Amino acid sequence: MIAFEHIDSSIPFLKTTDTVEKGLDWMEEYKLFNLPVVGPKTKRFLGLVSETVLLNEEGKGLLIKDIPFHSEDKAVKFEDHIYEALTVIGSSDLDIVPVIDSEHKFLGLLTTKKLIDCVAKFSSISSHGGIVEVMMNTYDYSMVEIARAVESNGAKILSSYISNVEGEVGKIKVLIKLNVDDLSLVVAEFHQLNYIVTALYSEFETQDSTEDNYRHLFKYLDL
Repeated sequence: MIAFEHIDSSIPFLKTTDTVEKGLDWMEEYKLFNLPVVGPKTKRFLGLVSETVLLNEEGKGLLIKDIPFHSEDKAVKFEDHIYEALTVIGSSDLDIVPVIDSEHKFLGLLTTKKLIDCVAKFSSISSHGGIVEVMMNTYDYSMVEIARAVESNGAKILSSYISNVEGEVGKIKVLIKLNVDDLSLVVAEFHQLNYIVTALYSEFETQDSTEDNYRHLFKYLDL
């Protein structure tokens, strides 16, 4: 899951000697709002140019070197985990993340779509099974205990995600993807452990209405 393994080699980079028109053409072709700029001889990553800036300069006969660059510090190293790239995307308005080597030379870029695909595969989102979200005190958290509760009821954990509870000091939420659709036994076990089940998602039909929980989970996943 390192950055270098997921570079999208189909997307080109701009050189400082390219024209503004060329940059706009490529942005339209590849449906991107930013493109990396690389030194033509040094191959050094110099920063990004945005569609907004290029549109303002279109028709003035300028080269990319005449346009202000941005996000020079938003690249990730080739050996970084893709989570580093996700952090860059999450803290900015970028739709790409440049990948560089130890000498700051440009190696390629990661797109938002590529990163989402990687996370979906890594977290087993597309795999068969249901999802349970539980809330608990931080000091009560034990992945060993959660796994025991799940496996003792004939299920397996495919992936999990932990986050803090906004406005609740000392509490966390654990999102758990299981390999089964029938979550009833696992949920009952969680209740025995005094975990608060805050959301469920499963295609398994039960008599209890879980519509509100589904809506809550979808909203949670969209954040």
